[in-house]
Amino acid sequence: LDDAGLKSNSAVIKLVPKSVIEAVTTVSVSGVFSGTGIVPLGDLRTLVKFAISKESFTLSGSSTVQARTDTPLATYTFSGELKLEASNAKMWLTAAGSIQRTGKLTNQVSNTQISDVPVNISDGTATVNVEGVPVTFVLFKP
Repeated sequence: LDDAGLKSNSAVIKLVPKSVIEAVTTVSVSGVFSGTGIVPLGDLRTLVKFAISKESFTLSGSSTVQARTDTPLATYTFSGELKLEASNAKMWLTAAGSIQRTGKLTNQVSNTQISDVPVNISDGTATVNVEGVPVTFVLFKP
């Protein structure tokens, strides 16, 4: 520890439910612990920024994702972004983007925009109402 603080290039920050790995960290002389790292979400590697102090904890990052769900009447394709955020003792994951529905009977195509859809951080599932039909996507494999 010197006037510039303490630095590390390979820290692991254990959090619940997901940890930050390969963290590049700095601890300032005032005690603020900050940096960047990766949060593995199944087969995704989400780049995040974080800051930890006596008063607060924040983390944010995002990943681009695509997923497809097949039903008897249509195929649904999601293209968008997963947003990972944390504040103090809570961590959450949301999805935003576009869902393309292709009908199997008539090949009719429609698009739906979604935002702030909750995603299960443990198994990567999100359920979205598309034109009155609940559709579940697996956005990453655990």
